[in-house]
Amino acid sequence: MKIPGNFENRNVLEDLNKTIRFDHDRCFIVFDFIDDRFPVGRIGDSYFTYNFLVDKQSPDTFSGAERIPHFLPKNRDMVKLAAKKFFETHEGMFLNNIIILHETSLNVNYDGLGFEPSRLQLLNDHLDFLHDHLRAAWKIDHSVSSRAMLTSPQATPADHRWGHSPFHYFEKYNSSVNKQLSYIMDKTITPTRRHYDGFVEQRP
Repeated sequence: MKIPGNFENRNVLEDLNKTIRFDHDRCFIVFDFIDDRFPVGRIGDSYFTYNFLVDKQSPDTFSGAERIPHFLPKNRDMVKLAAKKFFETHEGMFLNNIIILHETSLNVNYDGLGFEPSRLQLLNDHLDFLHDHLRAAWKIDHSVSSRAMLTSPQATPADHRWGHSPFHYFEKYNSSVNKQLSYIMDKTITPTRRHYDGFVEQRP
């Protein structure tokens, strides 16, 4: 589905910034699923992530789109089917590269508007299900996780209102994930302004 204003292309490119590539035959590919906090949108046979930017960027394109809150337990079969289809479509990528699963989470102590603890727990339950399912259904070579760091009220600084997103987690979390990735890749990951936009250099 072509989306006016290159909205889809821009988001795809941003997602690719989380893929760390080297100049050799195999790549390290990192998956995380924090955008699963958003509903799935459907127009006909096309599915997309229905985040808060969709209506703002292309209101005419998405008018009448169906919203599917896929994190509800009744929709898990749909998620399993999508994961199976993705693996079958991209099986060569899984077999020829090193696949890393970033086990994301949401901080249930986050006190920002619109994120009640009960809803955050539902989303975390969905992420737990998703991680467990993907480890069984996909070829996952490594997992990285620092989810235990998100259990205290101090996990989200009071002046940082985006604490529900791993793209904006506090620095200790980002540092922990970077260290785990560095160990797996035998490379030093140096974060820049955007944590997944870091450059990678050979470890001495």
